[in-house]
Amino acid sequence: MKPDVSVVIPSYERPEQTARAVWSVLRQPGVQAEVVVVDDASPTPVSLADRLVSSGRVRVLRLPENRGAAGARNAGVEASRSDVIAFLDSDDFFLPDTLAQRLAFFSKQDDAAPFLCAAGVWRWSPPEDAVLAMPAEAADLEALAAGCWYFPGSTALFSRRVWDLVGPLTPSLRRLEDLEWGIRLGLAGGRLVVAPSAAAVVTRSPPAGWQTVATSCEAILATFGPASSQPLPQAPWMRLQAYLEIEKANAARGEGRYGSTAKSLLRSFAYAPRLRLHHRRWWTQRRAQQAELARIAALATDISGQAAGD
Repeated sequence: MKPDVSVVIPSYERPEQTARAVWSVLRQPGVQAEVVVVDDASPTPVSLADRLVSSGRVRVLRLPENRGAAGARNAGVEASRSDVIAFLDSDDFFLPDTLAQRLAFFSKQDDAAPFLCAAGVWRWSPPEDAVLAMPAEAADLEALAAGCWYFPGSTALFSRRVWDLVGPLTPSLRRLEDLEWGIRLGLAGGRLVVAPSAAAVVTRSPPAGWQTVATSCEAILATFGPASSQPLPQAPWMRLQAYLEIEKANAARGEGRYGSTAKSLLRSFAYAPRLRLHHRRWWTQRRAQQAELARIAALATDISGQAAGD
């Protein structure tokens, strides 16, 4: 019998965090979830308890070479068995009951047109801070081309039918591969829907370097530019160029390249004149109260303890 959902977890050199992520899935009540851990050619192979693997609910797929997040996720989706697929990053973990809640929400959506389902996240900076961030929905290509807010890797939920329609992530992109996929979703007439609750606790990853970001930006512009095989209409094209300059500005600032930062920001506003940095307010955010922060920390400790016990 097929599982209700397949959860794909790409992993590279995060043994303890990967085990925590896996257990956060296995603890979900009322859902038959399959976990596919994709070891992206870690120098030390991912190792999980024998009883987890022998249960049939967890599989570890080791790649012969490093393919990056996009390639690892593609391999996980290809190996998965369910008609519904979820992504979870190895350094994040699901909140209790999220899969049952999101699958119920997912099943109520009109699937006449393709859609991606996202949800809120707690952005956790242990031990002292957490921010609840809820993404905005998007109903058209212009919105999907204007930012990369809508594909938090640990809340993405979609059908295999949509994956087959849109196609896999582009493995040559080491940054912004989710934006490129979202634009293809928009070109297929797709939309983003958002479940009305937080789904995962996420930790901040180190920012990508400017060269990585710039290379991905140029590849995306070539994919959707006027001379490409799938050119964007004028309005989404201008929004995309404006957003990619914001990405380059952020990467340049992270490396102390303030002249490049300023130039990218000026180009961004030239492509799409506006009164704010982003096209619209993509996230609704608030800081955690002390009780919420304590619950997040306790949950992380509990799941980690269960994972370590194996």
